[in-house]
Amino acid sequence: MKLNLVSIGACAALALSGFVGAAQADEGGFYVSVGGGLVWNDDVEAAGSTLDFDSGYSINAAIGYQTADDPDGGRIRGEIDVFYTDADNDTFTTGGVSTNVGGGLEQTGIMASGYLDFLPGSVVRPYVGAGFGIVDTKLSVSVPGFSASADGTELAYRLAAGASYQITDRVAFDLGYRYLVVNTDSEIDSQSVVASLRYGF
Repeated sequence: MKLNLVSIGACAALALSGFVGAAQADEGGFYVSVGGGLVWNDDVEAAGSTLDFDSGYSINAAIGYQTADDPDGGRIRGEIDVFYTDADNDTFTTGGVSTNVGGGLEQTGIMASGYLDFLPGSVVRPYVGAGFGIVDTKLSVSVPGFSASADGTELAYRLAAGASYQITDRVAFDLGYRYLVVNTDSEIDSQSVVASLRYGF
């Protein structure tokens, strides 16, 4: 029984060392990713009135390039991504009176982002990042007998943090938090949690 436990332990150690070795063999290159998650938009306030939103969803796709791992500094990634978010309106409040309203907020954007992956050679890679781009925003509001809408394309910036898990030497699962600011007249901020699969070439 003792011999079997030792054998099993040795096999597990060899498998783990091979798995970590695959992550350490990262020499950089191009990658693509696809994913989706949940989004929460901050309230929009204007002229003493407030519009708030239900939680919504987001989908995204990206293409990027990552450098080889530097044992002393980690890995740098640069990518271009496109995303779409959609969230329904919840209530509109003015003069202290709240009313349920229809319609919602849709955003489609393209961002150029940079990321720094920590823990070189590890299967789990925490990261931080920031991006800049443009976002097209469409806002609609409807109540019985009345509806209105507005749209526009504005500059935006984004901060990000998260971690990836290296499933194989080419495939990684990424779970990240993103904070997006769109510089409209009323500055629409949003937060999202996104899960993605990343494939390296």
